[in-house]
Amino acid sequence: DLRRAFEAQCRKHERSVSSAMHALGQWTSWLLDRKLHGQQLALSSVARYFSALAPRFEAVAHDVDLLSLDTEGVTELYADVLQIRNVDRPSYVFSRLREFDRFCASTPTVPRPDWSELGVMDVGIGISPGYVDEPTYLRLLEQFDALGDADVARKCRLMALFGYRFGLRAAEAAWLRVKDVVGDGPDLHVN
Repeated sequence: DLRRAFEAQCRKHERSVSSAMHALGQWTSWLLDRKLHGQQLALSSVARYFSALAPRFEAVAHDVDLLSLDTEGVTELYADVLQIRNVDRPSYVFSRLREFDRFCASTPTVPRPDWSELGVMDVGIGISPGYVDEPTYLRLLEQFDALGDADVARKCRLMALFGYRFGLRAAEAAWLRVKDVVGDGPDLHVN
């Protein structure tokens, strides 16, 4: 089993890496067991998720003791991670960092960051316009208004919103469950 082998490697190197790097490894191990729509998350997705954060963590957190940080320290660490720019879309990196943080939330010794200080507006609050960009979204809304059936139009508008706001593909939006939408107001996200 790949997850067990990965966990064994994490345990083997736990004392030779920082707790921040170890947490990244544990998160990756958790991803290997994560289910999406009742199916195992694809290995290519796990690799893509890991690759979004690993180089950034290596650059700024290779020696950071995540377990000893307070809220301000975690906020500063995440800000440093988000400051590193490369080919990844900032919104994608932000989404992966939020997922990593939600994973860390299961560990009571890692405090939550102050997301309001992280300039989330600068990274698009998790919007992935690679699937539905704003002009496409607005055109879709106009077309849905012309459908004539208000119920169908409302459902179509919601699907388009999930594509635009959260970067979901059509199949992901179609299988979305109420419990997958977490948060309130501007801090809303989709698991």
